[in-house]
Amino acid sequence: MSAQPLAVSDARQTATAAFGALGFRAAAVTVMPVPMGSVPPPPPYRAQQISARYDRPFGFLAVHRASGLVLVAGWVTEP
Repeated sequence: MSAQPLAVSDARQTATAAFGALGFRAAAVTVMPVPMGSVPPPPPYRAQQISARYDRPFGFLAVHRASGLVLVAGWVTEP
């Protein structure tokens, strides 16, 4: 990620995931102190809508498409 070594002195994170009539929603917030101007603008993205039926146990992943990084993972035993 960087030519120079990186270090994180302090960070906090909160995450949530929910399944409902409107589908799957997940969010995570990570807070770290960073110098001003160190975050590049986000790349453009395209949202899609899909439909699925969950009537048995299943696992799920929410993946950042550009990097392949898994953002949220979980297992539902009782849909």
